[in-house]
Amino acid sequence: MKKALLILFITITSLTACKKDPEDRLKGRWNLTKAYSVESTNGTKTSEHTETYKKGQLYIVFDGNNISMYEDGKLDDSGTFTATENSITIKSKNGDEETSQLRWNSKKEFVVISEGTDVINGFTYDYKSEMTFNKD
Repeated sequence: MKKALLILFITITSLTACKKDPEDRLKGRWNLTKAYSVESTNGTKTSEHTETYKKGQLYIVFDGNNISMYEDGKLDDSGTFTATENSITIKSKNGDEETSQLRWNSKKEFVVISEGTDVINGFTYDYKSEMTFNKD
C-alpha cells in the first residue's frame, strides 16, 4: 500500500511540475499576424477593420517579466507584464497599464482581447479589438 501511494504521489507531482505557468509559456518572440477591431455608438456598428501582417512586421518579445514591442525590427515600446492563464497586464515604460483577456488557440498561438465601453456626452461607445500572435 505504501508503495502504491508513493507511486501515486510521484506521478501527481510529475504531472503538475510539467505544467508551465503563463509567463513561461509567453517567453520568446511572437509575431502579430492579424488584428481585428469593431466599434459602435449607441448600439450601431460604426467601424469594423481586419488587418493582416507579414512575419517580422510587428512583433513582441517576452523575456522574464519584460516585454519589448518592435515595428519593422525597431524597438517601438517596452515595459513589464504579468499573466494568468486568461489575462495579461502590460505596464509600459511611460506608466500606462492595461489588462486584457488572453486566449490560447494552441501552444504557438494566442489572442489578446480588449473590450470596453465609454459614455461621453450621452453617447455610449463600445469597442473590441483582437490581436493574434504566433510563436516565431
